[in-house]
Amino acid sequence: MNKIIKTFTAGLVMTGFLVFNVNGQTAYISDGIDMVSVIDLVSNSIVKSIHVGHKPVGVIVSPYGNEVFITNSSSNTVSVINATSNTVTATIPVDSFPIGITINPNGTMVYVSNYTSNSISFISTLTNTVVNTLVAGNGPYGIACSPDGTKLYVANMNDSSVYIINTATNIISNTIRVGTLPTGIVVSPDGSKVYVTNQDIHGTVSVINSITNTVSATIAVRVYPTGIAISPDGNTVYVSNTGYGTINVINAVTDSISATIETGNTPVGLSLNLDGTKLYVVNDGDGTVNAINTSTNMIIDTIGGMFSASAFGNFISSFIQPLGIPSQTPPSPNITLYPNPANTILNIQSPSPLDNGQLIITDVLGNEVYHELLPSTVNCQLSIVNWSAGIYFYELRSEGTGLQMPTSARGKFIVQK
Repeated sequence: MNKIIKTFTAGLVMTGFLVFNVNGQTAYISDGIDMVSVIDLVSNSIVKSIHVGHKPVGVIVSPYGNEVFITNSSSNTVSVINATSNTVTATIPVDSFPIGITINPNGTMVYVSNYTSNSISFISTLTNTVVNTLVAGNGPYGIACSPDGTKLYVANMNDSSVYIINTATNIISNTIRVGTLPTGIVVSPDGSKVYVTNQDIHGTVSVINSITNTVSATIAVRVYPTGIAISPDGNTVYVSNTGYGTINVINAVTDSISATIETGNTPVGLSLNLDGTKLYVVNDGDGTVNAINTSTNMIIDTIGGMFSASAFGNFISSFIQPLGIPSQTPPSPNITLYPNPANTILNIQSPSPLDNGQLIITDVLGNEVYHELLPSTVNCQLSIVNWSAGIYFYELRSEGTGLQMPTSARGKFIVQK
């Protein structure tokens, strides 16, 4: 067994300047009766606590990292958190006892499994309203979307099955029998496999071939497996054994256990950081989060300070977000980018002349995708036909001449496909 080699006590970290989280990693942990704890994964500290609904459980971060969605199991609601301000911007009523939650790859639709009402709520992220409710299964719990967004997989805890829902028609297209009490579910990055934790007395993981929609393997793990996560390369699966205080590491090539890691008390939620080098384990029994080095399978930090925690779902944001804002900003050139969101063409206008103007556009990972000099009078169009959907940040720099000081303007826009 691998043991804890360091314990870190969480503290509050604040900054007064515009500082970017270089790893783009923030964790949102459903904590206690009505809270979500926001953890900066660079400092491994809680930076904010957010009030949500009653008994939050499920967590999903949007693909662009700009929003976080929380299922509140006893309030029958979903809280929407703005990941920049870390404030609740909407509360959406759903059916009874919402648990699992996921989002499609382009971030336009959130899916919620309502355990008691045996239904799935479809939430439009454009309006933050329920646009469809589908009766599905008996005790729907874990829920996951395929990488291409065409399929929704639902683990039905009370009838030992996984439903496959066609997201184009919102119709159940297949039912697959798995182990007893299926709970957590995850899809491999290439969409070829689906892994399901089964909370029977022995504890198993069902491996589903997504081409044939059949169980291709059953892996024996420890007692009451709950949470499940898969590495970005699809080669490793991690399973939290809630009843045993361990994580089983599964080789996804051979579908066999390669390691077991001791964790805190009653591990539930699991998520990996952007590059898969760290696994974060949420322990409900002692209100901690373990940070595990995935190369050594050793716990390197433990973040405390929570009442209890579950975070059932993908609770880590890969969004490069500001951790603070400057108290004073320099004068800025006037620029307008529209429409926002944009699809094929982005219009760029500035009513005032620019001195040596430059426009720099980066994606959410900080990669520069556009950098051009602009004419003194800006009224142009930029083709974004071949750009990927997502959030982009722009900076307009005007160098200034003579006694004029250099200035800059910053903002963001969304490309939708």
